Amino acid sequence: LKWIRFLTLLGQFKHIGINIFPITKTMLRIFPFLGVVSIYIIAAACFMYSLENGHGMAECFMLVYRLVVQGEGDLAELDSQLEPLLAFNRTTGIFTQSEPVHTGSVHVVRVFMVAATFIIGVAMMNLFI
Repeated sequence: LKWIRFLTLLGQFKHIGINIFPITKTMLRIFPFLGVVSIYIIAAACFMYSLENGHGMAECFMLVYRLVVQGEGDLAELDSQLEPLLAFNRTTGIFTQSEPVHTGSVHVVRVFMVAATFIIGVAMMNLFI
């Protein structure tokens, strides 16, 4: 709020004000859009939590936020896959690695990942149009 006041004070100068006022008006008009996108993100986090994949609600929210806002999704983390075990056989000297264990909802998580990134990504891109 202090920064908006500061920008308004700078707007008294003609060369600065011409550029600042459209930006400040736009920033004040995006709150309804942020409300709608927040509802989408919270709904996606609730869906993720309902899959009972071992994540808490706060962790599901952060996973969904990272997936749709930052574009950084990890299927193994969303599916709560366990790390593959690494075993060493002392007689042969060979390392073996087990396959990662999937939860029962791996296909649902994949569809969720595609749908959430597409729907919320399109909504976020409409901000820039």
